[in-house]
Amino acid sequence: MLRRAFERDEFRLYLQPIVEFSTSRTVGFEGLVRWQHPTLGLLGPGQFLDNVEELGLISQLDSWMRREAFGVMARLNTAAGEVAPYLSLNVTERELQNATFTGEVLDQIRTAGIPPEQVVLELSENAFVDFEGNEETLEELRASGIRIALDDFGTGYSSLMQLQKLPIDIVKLDRAFVSALTSGGKRALGVLEGLLHVIGAVELTLVVEGVETEFEQDVLVSLGCKFAQGYLYGRPAPAMDVVSLFSAGAASSTEDYASS
Repeated sequence: MLRRAFERDEFRLYLQPIVEFSTSRTVGFEGLVRWQHPTLGLLGPGQFLDNVEELGLISQLDSWMRREAFGVMARLNTAAGEVAPYLSLNVTERELQNATFTGEVLDQIRTAGIPPEQVVLELSENAFVDFEGNEETLEELRASGIRIALDDFGTGYSSLMQLQKLPIDIVKLDRAFVSALTSGGKRALGVLEGLLHVIGAVELTLVVEGVETEFEQDVLVSLGCKFAQGYLYGRPAPAMDVVSLFSAGAASSTEDYASS
């Protein structure tokens, strides 16, 4: 069934906004995949990605995601009349170990006609456990203008000390740190404040994931956070709906996505 999903063009690209606190401006999108199953309807990644991995189709799916997403970003650039917000996509460690990966990504970017600087590739902490093996590929990607993000920071094996040497540009802080604010009191606040200080000290851009309430937003703003992603600003939406918003000139603030 999954193999035929590629032939039948059943996968769908969704985009979730990443916003700037001070302006409510959308500065980026994370690209996410959905499967329009012929009988079960629209499925989230948690319902099929494990099977994709087991069948050895993850590289094929990720390649499809990049082609689709880069094409959408080209449309957004045209609709906006300028370079639109950046695009962030997940990458697996297996892909990094593929000798042709960098060339394939850059070819897809050139074909779509978007600048490499508009692309962010997200990696889980586990991909950096033995990052020396992937360091050359990561540096090649960064040299081209592509930025690298450490995703879900705080859920894997990375330590604060590692942040100073990892070849990354962005840290995406896991939702767990944000949700702890409502139950962890001063201790949770202190931990978060310490993390923000260290991330800022090593001059990395921080994006806080999973912001869902005004309370969480207010605390993060008070701590000096600048960028966030979460249901408070917009749930993942079909990519072409986002293109339509841009074409209508109505996709500059978080309210546009919250109401779409």
